[in-house]
Parts: sequence; structure tokens; C-alpha cells
Amino acid sequence: MVHMITIIVLLLLIVLLCFVIGAQSDYIDKLKYGMKHKLRVEQELRTQNNHLRYYVTRKDSNNKTYVRRQ
Repeated sequence: MVHMITIIVLLLLIVLLCFVIGAQSDYIDKLKYGMKHKLRVEQELRTQNNHLRYYVTRKDSNNKTYVRRQ
């Protein structure tokens, strides 16, 4: 009788372990998707920043006129 209970408990632990591993895998996949999305957004913002930087002006060496920064 004790052996049967031990086997049942071990099987339940194995099933529980499978659920925990599956949940962690799903969580890791969500984190990976979130990081990819974050990197995509950062890259888009960086591109927009580079385009805007072209229009920023500065004084030339004589401090008389403004020229476009490239």
C-alpha cells in the first residue's frame, strides 16, 4: 500500500513539474516578444531622431550665420 501511494505522489509531482516547466516556457516566450518589440520601437525612435537631427541648426565658426548640421 505504501509503495502505491509513493508511486502516485511521484507521478503527481512529475505532472506538476511539467505544468511548471510549461508555464515558465510561456513566460519566457512573452519576455522575448516584449524585448523584440522594445528593440523595434527603440530602433524606430533612433531613426526618427536621426532624421530630426538634420534640421537642428548651429552657429558656424564666425557666430554669424546658421548652417544645417548633417
